[in-house]
Amino acid sequence: MPVLENTNSYRDVFNTLKTRYGKPVNVQVVCAALEAMGIRDVDVPKDYGFANIEAMAAHTFKELRAISPHILQNDNQKLAERRANRTFYISDYSAIKYKLFWKDFGNGLFDLLPILFQLIAIILLGFSLWTYVGFNDLQATAVVLGLILGLTATGGTIQAMGKQVAFYWYQEDLAMCERMVRKGIKAGMLLVIGLTTLFMTINLIANLYPFIFSIIVFLYAVSIGSLLLVFAPLYTIKKRWVLSASVLMGTLVAISLLLFSTFSIYLIHALGIWTSLLLAAGYLYYYFSRKKYGTEGAKYGTARRGVGTVRNSNYFIYGTLFYVFLFTDRIIAWSAAYAREVPFIIYYDKDYEIGMDLALLVFFLMAGILEYSVASFSRHMERKQRVLHHNQLKQFQAEMFRTYKKHFTLLLLNAAAATALLYYLVTKPWGYQAGFQDTLEPLSLYVAGVGCVGYIFLTIGIMNVLLLHTLNQSGKTIQFLLIAWATNCAIGLIASRMIGFEYSVLGLLAGSMVFIILSTKYIRTYFKNLEYHYYATL
Repeated sequence: MPVLENTNSYRDVFNTLKTRYGKPVNVQVVCAALEAMGIRDVDVPKDYGFANIEAMAAHTFKELRAISPHILQNDNQKLAERRANRTFYISDYSAIKYKLFWKDFGNGLFDLLPILFQLIAIILLGFSLWTYVGFNDLQATAVVLGLILGLTATGGTIQAMGKQVAFYWYQEDLAMCERMVRKGIKAGMLLVIGLTTLFMTINLIANLYPFIFSIIVFLYAVSIGSLLLVFAPLYTIKKRWVLSASVLMGTLVAISLLLFSTFSIYLIHALGIWTSLLLAAGYLYYYFSRKKYGTEGAKYGTARRGVGTVRNSNYFIYGTLFYVFLFTDRIIAWSAAYAREVPFIIYYDKDYEIGMDLALLVFFLMAGILEYSVASFSRHMERKQRVLHHNQLKQFQAEMFRTYKKHFTLLLLNAAAATALLYYLVTKPWGYQAGFQDTLEPLSLYVAGVGCVGYIFLTIGIMNVLLLHTLNQSGKTIQFLLIAWATNCAIGLIASRMIGFEYSVLGLLAGSMVFIILSTKYIRTYFKNLEYHYYATL
């Protein structure tokens, strides 16, 4: 054992290593940690009394390994262990499972409040934060294309940012959480600005639309994309009420301008959206500042560059591809110019859009059960893997698959209820007709019916995907979505060109069916080796 000439200096280094890293895996880890602290091999003999940094690492490793693992843990590790050891006993779980159901179901329904605000505004005033019944078809085309570009350009970034922010938020490392939020918002805004600028450039060169058309697309794409990027972290940090409050305030500001000003509808929309955006961004700044500098401040803010990007690239691809899939049928239908005698390559159709918007209500109404299913499955899996012994693998697999089938059935029942509600909304005098003082065209009814079934299949497929994401199986979900999107394109193009443009919705239905078949088949196979995959991802 070497003579430690500067014991106090060595003890400072030792205590820092103990606090930050806990129990090391091997000597190389300790050596890397010492180098990361800025300790140079040439300075070790003079400053710490060891021959070199390898000798110092070997001595430190031996000393750390001699300490009790519980004492060696830092505060965050102890907190994580307490959470991991928290067990729901059978009697307790039976008593609280209904409470947990309504909690998760309520959270899912609470997410619908911003949509509800927009729906009420449309029914009462024919106006919302980004829609207006007074638009002509060309104006509506520009606004909807802006919405599609904004969602598609930011969808992948939001997925990746949510995954990374959630990782640090559950580790209670708020400094890194804030950093990921800032980086995600910046990256997403650059992406949406870049994509819309590319659209404007192509439009200018090819002269596809009037120049003012591309300006409107740019305005709505950047505004809506930025709004969604700022909203995304609020879901992760469990501050969804801020989202609803900011949307409500933005809607009220826009309505006030609509009623009492002479501003153009585009400026009114922009001011309303950016009011919501600034309110949400202001709360995020306040939240992280208060947490970081208050009594609950983050202790460490360390991360390796590039690791998060690689780890979350699949989520970025999935998020982008999901919105591409979601809007493919609309683009195919609106691009069937020969069948509709329209002057532009993509041109909005009111009746088709009304049908798809009505079908989309079913998708939103299933959000509560979807959130409950994923949260409940994760809780159940954690509890089972702690109460069952290692020789009960078959029972573990069977019980988890039984849980999956229960949630699958629950989602189908919810889909049936949502479909019944949609049926009454479109057929009864007190429904759509009373709200909009208009009757639905047969085309809208057809699109709504087929789209409704397609969205039900898509939602169940999303449940499969979310369960696979909890087990770090994001790569497979991209494959399923790619195949589903290719099916969507093929069937939609053939049906819309050979039968009628409204039959593009068959592409959505066929793609969603492929998506649910592939994801369900894979998840059944996956459950046969669930215990292996589960522990492999820990």
